[in-house]
Amino acid sequence: MSMQITVQLHGVLQREAGTAQILLELPQHTHVGEALSQLESLSPDIAHRLPRCACAIGDRVVHASNLLHEGDVLAILPPISGG
Repeated sequence: MSMQITVQLHGVLQREAGTAQILLELPQHTHVGEALSQLESLSPDIAHRLPRCACAIGDRVVHASNLLHEGDVLAILPPISGG
């Protein structure tokens, strides 16, 4: 069985990928880290940035080992710097 999640890209990721969101079709029991690996394959323009990004589902930060569920919206948040 498979599931579908939405990946929301923010900041520089959105600009470099040319889109704000990507739909991923994943096997059941997929972890966030595995979804990021698939995202790297689909969007090589942002692959080099992903290791430094935070991930969130809803209002909570999640780690690579967190399981994803059907319909999840996984937000990818690049580091922010300012002056």
